[in-house]
Amino acid sequence: MSKAAKNLGAVCVIVLTALLIVGQAKGDEQEAVMLSRHTPAGEVRFVEMNDDIETSSRGGFYGEEGVTRKSSRLRTVKREFDKGASDGASRVTLTFDRVAMFTETAQAPAQFDSDVDDPTDDINPLAAALGPMLGQSLQFTLNDKGRVVESKGVDELYAAVEESAAGGMIFVQLEEELADARLRFYWDDSHACLYPNKKVKVGDTWEATSVQPSLYQKDILRTYQCKVEFIGEREGRPVVDIAYDVKLKEMDDNKGKARMFGISMSLKDGQASGKATYDVKDGEFVTQTEELTMNLAGTTDGTKPGDKEDVAANIKTVHTMTVVSEAARAAQRKPKNSD
Repeated sequence: MSKAAKNLGAVCVIVLTALLIVGQAKGDEQEAVMLSRHTPAGEVRFVEMNDDIETSSRGGFYGEEGVTRKSSRLRTVKREFDKGASDGASRVTLTFDRVAMFTETAQAPAQFDSDVDDPTDDINPLAAALGPMLGQSLQFTLNDKGRVVESKGVDELYAAVEESAAGGMIFVQLEEELADARLRFYWDDSHACLYPNKKVKVGDTWEATSVQPSLYQKDILRTYQCKVEFIGEREGRPVVDIAYDVKLKEMDDNKGKARMFGISMSLKDGQASGKATYDVKDGEFVTQTEELTMNLAGTTDGTKPGDKEDVAANIKTVHTMTVVSEAARAAQRKPKNSD
């Protein structure tokens, strides 16, 4: 091979290597996705939240062998975003469109689903408690990170349920859900906290925090370790999949109060892990699944006045969040026996 040919070959190798490097850099740049919430104003979506809960309690009136009960709660809201004309704040209205619940009681299982059952059925205690939630609205004002800074409609929602269900065991189960801080966390912060609000690539990690409020025990600080696992297309739509682990720590600035029967509990230990999918075109996380385990310890009133007995509880929760279109929600309402 001539010297000129060798030099030409060397030049070609250098150029090809440079092109590969530039191409890789462009590919990396194309993979980066801005992971922040930017749902357009006026966009209507339905958000479905479901919790499957298994609670094992021991001690006190639960006995040494203990009692294990299962329950589930489904809530669907119609969500409408609006941009403030003067201050630029993002405002969202959540109107309860479906409420469903299943719970095991000492007497017999009870269940209700407003898509199927009559919400005015006075015989069903779940209908009496949940029915008044339908049509009630919450209004959240969000900052530029998507966190709630102001809420309205909480008092009206609480009053509607209290008027119908106060004094019953179902209301005791719902009371914490209807607290302002809990509603903010459940309907916004539990997924808004996952946004890093920056461009990300596969393998990128970040830390986030949120506070899980409680009416009956101290609030819990949740520290998330998040990681991007996938960026690409699924069913023709560009998506980002993330996974996260959560460490739970009881906070010291909330004393809480005892539950019915004098039960006072605190977090002994717990953890959570989850996955969420971000739809690039929709500009938000459209699905989230989280598995949460909490071990609680505390005391309850004994059989004699002034006595206290040790109690313990293990709570396992599978939480799912799904955002669906108006058409998808309409299909859910369609009678099961219709064509």
